[in-house]
Amino acid sequence: SITALQCLREHYSTDFPASPPMILTSALTFGAVPTMKLADGNVMPMIFAGTGGLDSPTSSIEAAFAAGFTGVDSALDYGNQQEVAKALATKPRDSYFLTSKVPGCFAGVKVLPPFCYEATKKAAELNLQRLNVSHVDLLLIHTPAGTTLFSGCSNKVNCEMMQHQWRAMEEGKKAGL
Repeated sequence: SITALQCLREHYSTDFPASPPMILTSALTFGAVPTMKLADGNVMPMIFAGTGGLDSPTSSIEAAFAAGFTGVDSALDYGNQQEVAKALATKPRDSYFLTSKVPGCFAGVKVLPPFCYEATKKAAELNLQRLNVSHVDLLLIHTPAGTTLFSGCSNKVNCEMMQHQWRAMEEGKKAGL
């Protein structure tokens, strides 16, 4: 059985901190949010200002920025991206790391495999439109079809849908989205 921390250490950089409590303590004590280098060379903060469940996250994001956070987590499913955009508009785009998510094809959208690719492309574009940005730094699948943490695909159709989503997201990255 592999832990999430082991998986992150294995797949990203060797300078990944030793334990989550150390991450939280160093961020709160020293005011610097720890970062990690991703496989593509980008540097990502390890603590984010979350926007899920907030109707109006603008003041929360502004407070997080004031506290030294540089990461903002968003999702199309949260339904508040126009409000997130208001807070992001107060900062230069290169001063924060923006993560967002597209819905999994069976997670609320109920898109069948042949249409999953197009639905993902449209969801990625809608993210950018609602956030009023030219790109996100990390795009994730929000609740991939038929998966549990580290379990992989539960059946062929779910795997096929994730492959369509992955292809759409890779093409978006290459296009600079």
